[in-house]
Amino acid sequence: MDVIVPDLSRKDAFEALARSLKDKEEVRALFVCGANICRSPYMEMKFEKEMGAQCPKRVAASSGGFMTSPRIHDFTVRRLLETGVSAERIGKFS
Repeated sequence: MDVIVPDLSRKDAFEALARSLKDKEEVRALFVCGANICRSPYMEMKFEKEMGAQCPKRVAASSGGFMTSPRIHDFTVRRLLETGVSAERIGKFS
């Protein structure tokens, strides 16, 4: 099996995705990882922020995991804040 890895930066990949979805009435995404405390909540909020800025239509993202935790890992919170996700949005994560 061949694996194709596009030669795009994350920013370019988000922009390409936004262009491909620009005519959609609504964009929904679900991100899943093991505990839903690091990767999936990060991608949920990053996707909302990036796609919301580039895609004028309604953007909805959510995340889940196989285990539950009452809060996001501290490292993930710091990284989200560094990338411009608001503390208010992070606080709404459930």
